[in-house]
Amino acid sequence: MPRLISPKEFEELRKSILVKRDKNKLSISISSGTCGRAYGSDKIAAEFMREIKKRGLEEKIAFREVGCLGFCEREPLVIIFPERICYLNVKMEDVPEIVDKAVKGEIIERLLYIDPVSAVFIRDALYARAPLISDISFLHMMAHTPDMYPKLRPYSSEIDELALFVDEHKDEFMFNVPSELDDYMDYEEFLGEAKLAWVMQSWIEEVTEDQMIEQFRVQPGDLYRVVNSAEWLLYASRELAGLLGQKDLVPQLNALRERSAKGVKTELLPLVRLESVGRARARILFNSGLKSVEDLRHAPVERLVELPLIGSRVAKRIKEQVGGFVKSEQWKKLGKEEKPEQKSLTEYR
Repeated sequence: MPRLISPKEFEELRKSILVKRDKNKLSISISSGTCGRAYGSDKIAAEFMREIKKRGLEEKIAFREVGCLGFCEREPLVIIFPERICYLNVKMEDVPEIVDKAVKGEIIERLLYIDPVSAVFIRDALYARAPLISDISFLHMMAHTPDMYPKLRPYSSEIDELALFVDEHKDEFMFNVPSELDDYMDYEEFLGEAKLAWVMQSWIEEVTEDQMIEQFRVQPGDLYRVVNSAEWLLYASRELAGLLGQKDLVPQLNALRERSAKGVKTELLPLVRLESVGRARARILFNSGLKSVEDLRHAPVERLVELPLIGSRVAKRIKEQVGGFVKSEQWKKLGKEEKPEQKSLTEYR
């Protein structure tokens, strides 16, 4: 590579590299400046490369060592793209879990970083509170932070409908609604935040993926990233609520966080805590009368197998978790694996 002799040449090189990079490819970056290396980032980087190779993920994960990211006191830092998840004080023993969670699209809450500006917004909102505290209060609070990604912008055809939504929920917002006449840009930004809160509300009320795409024009990839961002922002909000003496809000934040992660109404939470049971399967179980772990424990295995999206493989996994009597010959039948069918993304949340 020729020597760079001006900022302009450096910028041209940077742009040429970014053009070739797949923005949607999973990428793990570790800060390896002088400060990072002082905390052992070079050894952790080597461990990442070994772990990625061991799992055969070289084509799926791009791993990069980058320079100082400006947060020297919390090194080593690891950033997961495209979600832009930032982990602090990463240790060697964290590497396998980071790789595993990155591939699954999950987060490790204990390692997360929250932008100080987001923390201030959340603090002020928890202190001020809305006249009427609801799920919308917390969902909009998250949408208002710089850590919420991606942002959802209102289309011109949505403005009137969003304005009506804001008016209907005006007593539930933690922040004042900007005046449309005084500052339209702020008002439009607020509408975008309200749209994101509405999307998340629809998600936890079990609106289908197809319906959300049609109503909000939000794509599955964006929905997936919004759900991930909401999950850890709600975790951070819960922790801040406890630290700030707002402990009465902790139970509601806990429940909302769990619902946001799975995309379900409160009544399905006991079911989605089971492995292999996402929002779609939980709703099928609930609607068939199997509304609790106790119901599943006493249900005949044949009843589970006959339900849509359950089958013998999932029925066996459910019974392993909840217990209950199953005859040996039935257990042997359940051991026969079914060929899995391709399902919508939201069925696995």
